[in-house]
Amino acid sequence: MSIPALRPGDRTPNLTFPDLKGRQRQLYLEVRGGPILVAATPNPNDGDGRKVLASLAKRAGALDKLGVHRFALMRREPDSSVDRGAVIMIDPYGDGMRLFRPLPEGSEDDADRPAAAVAALDANQRVISIFTTANSRDPVDDAIKVLEVEAKAAKAGAQRLVRAAPAMILDKLLPDALCDALIAAWKADNVEGTVNDGFKNVTDDTIKRNREHVVTDPEMQRTVAQQIGPRVMNEIQKVFNFRSPLRFEMLTVLGYGDDRKDFFAPHRDSLRSERRRRFAVSLNLNEGYVGGELTFPEYGPHLYAPPKGAGAVFGCEVLHEAKPVTKGQRWVLTTFLIDPK
Repeated sequence: MSIPALRPGDRTPNLTFPDLKGRQRQLYLEVRGGPILVAATPNPNDGDGRKVLASLAKRAGALDKLGVHRFALMRREPDSSVDRGAVIMIDPYGDGMRLFRPLPEGSEDDADRPAAAVAALDANQRVISIFTTANSRDPVDDAIKVLEVEAKAAKAGAQRLVRAAPAMILDKLLPDALCDALIAAWKADNVEGTVNDGFKNVTDDTIKRNREHVVTDPEMQRTVAQQIGPRVMNEIQKVFNFRSPLRFEMLTVLGYGDDRKDFFAPHRDSLRSERRRRFAVSLNLNEGYVGGELTFPEYGPHLYAPPKGAGAVFGCEVLHEAKPVTKGQRWVLTTFLIDPK
């Protein structure tokens, strides 16, 4: 079976290959917090592969100014000069390079992959965009434009914090089209939200006021789980050093409207009746509303408002709150990662 290419939002594996001197190099250990560029050039000495490497060397100064870490994957040693700031990795079988060179739709033949590609990654090795010689006249130039935006955004809004919640804010968990499909499902079928009183689920608008839709369509369940599962679990393993097997609880779309000032008061997601829940996922499906921020009262006053397709992941014992929506409508997908036993 052919190796599937990475998509925007996917985290790049910790690629480990020898460099030109035969030393093992690992992407994860080479980066230092800035944006990342990966060039995949199976043939570095001819055609598109050579052009991509020449373009990369030409723009080395601009990439240095942006603080971009560069990696170039290739099957063999190049016969011309390359970007001196790039870590050259020899990928003799091309497995790493296949991650960045998607097959055309309907093809299973590796010969159909683009000759070369350049991937723009964020500081956490998550794919922002991939440009190939099949869809870009200059993949390096297109990647630099994306990385300029990423570098600027990474520096914007930096604050000196004295307290912060033990929560991860992860972007690109779901694509826009899937967010819209989940909202459409909520609009077609929703009921008043409930809370667990220790024995059963009941309505209690002193604690929670919203409308909910439980995702029951098997295809939608599978699609959402396949999208967010690997992206969330990779981060849980890395950040919390938690590696026990987990599975998803039900997927629920929550709607918070301004007509009732919908909210969810401070609460914990570890059920009183049973404690299989380990991590909560709260994923925003839209933007354009006011209020509705997520906050963690035990860890300071900060308000968290991930953009569309992004979300927060945190332990189910952590106290948290969804502030009232004062203008517009907020939709959020919630689920829990639970012990499978």
